[in-house]
Amino acid sequence: MTQPSSLPPFLRPLLIWIAGILIHTNFRPGACSFILLLPPLALLIGSAWLSESCGGAGRACRSSGRLWGIAFGCMLLFAAIQTAALHEARLSAAEGTPTWSRRWAEQTRAKLAEPVSSLNMSDDAKAFLIAITIGSREGMSSNLRRSFSAAGAAHILVVSGFHVGVLCSCVSLLLSFLSNRLTGRIIRFLLTMTAVWTFALVTGLAPPTMRAALTISLSLCAKLAGRSSKGFNNLCAAAFIALVCFPYDLFSLGFQLSYIAVAGIIFLQPRIFSLIEVQNPILRIPWESISLSLAAQAGVSFLCIYYFGQLSTVFILTNLYVGLLALVLIPAAMLWMLLPGRFALQQAVGRGLEILSENIVWTIDRLARAPGATLNLSLSKGLTLFCYASLLLSLYFFSAKTKL
Repeated sequence: MTQPSSLPPFLRPLLIWIAGILIHTNFRPGACSFILLLPPLALLIGSAWLSESCGGAGRACRSSGRLWGIAFGCMLLFAAIQTAALHEARLSAAEGTPTWSRRWAEQTRAKLAEPVSSLNMSDDAKAFLIAITIGSREGMSSNLRRSFSAAGAAHILVVSGFHVGVLCSCVSLLLSFLSNRLTGRIIRFLLTMTAVWTFALVTGLAPPTMRAALTISLSLCAKLAGRSSKGFNNLCAAAFIALVCFPYDLFSLGFQLSYIAVAGIIFLQPRIFSLIEVQNPILRIPWESISLSLAAQAGVSFLCIYYFGQLSTVFILTNLYVGLLALVLIPAAMLWMLLPGRFALQQAVGRGLEILSENIVWTIDRLARAPGATLNLSLSKGLTLFCYASLLLSLYFFSAKTKL
């Protein structure tokens, strides 16, 4: 019998940090939170005193991992409460005043969106192309937003891991001439990180973009250091860093949907994919896409019902079709926006963008209007938490059973 694998290192700190944010928002402990510093302080004083009076007991106290783990947890909980309070005060002081980064991002997005106006297509198609490429959804009509939501394709409009992955691939291709020696790897790493975080800033540092940028950055750091990185631990680390910087993102719908969707993909996609063994490489690609959509939808379905009161029944068709077209559309749109002047195959790229954008908008509209495209359901907050707890327990017992 093999022992189950240990928990990811960043999972416990993340849960403690989330607990601290929730404690602050619900109870406002204020100065009372300083009581959390008493256990680590008592442990430090106790271990120092025991070291002087009886060396063996002092060494045993210092080497007790559980005691120091509790002390660290108390300090982390205190830090989370104080960080949330500081962030709340900062938000109140700067209410209604956009930061320099937000102003710069808005100006840059407006500049990047200008070349799209020259394309010969409908306003809805232009608004969709801008939204799917740089995450600016100001130009989208309410009808278009509703269509994407009803078709289960609202996440396609969010700049996330796919966009950052495409950007990293393009940068890696451009820098492929660099040697694989340490100097070449460091230059490639620095330029890729610069491109990723510049793109994240341009798109407004929305929670899904932050998650994508952080997880890819952690993977790049691990690769540079010659160490392997695990997907779920990277996800926990990214969530921890994001909540340290922006604690109140915890209550953002984009944050919740993004991280839960990726967690669903990490845990469920391999299991769903293994249910049907597909040997044909032509059929394997769409089956991978379908299993990924099912895993992501299983992760976010309870949240969608809780927030929107509906669940799409056509999301598999939407994600399979639009996801495959997006593989071509997003890189081509990035090229069109970054190189607004004349470049090779400019006319062909522009015509391709027009056809693909119009086709996707038309398809989404038809799928959203299909009979039974959405199910109207409702869940309370308590029932939503119960559903997720049941899902986690089911995954835990299934994993434990397969490791016996």
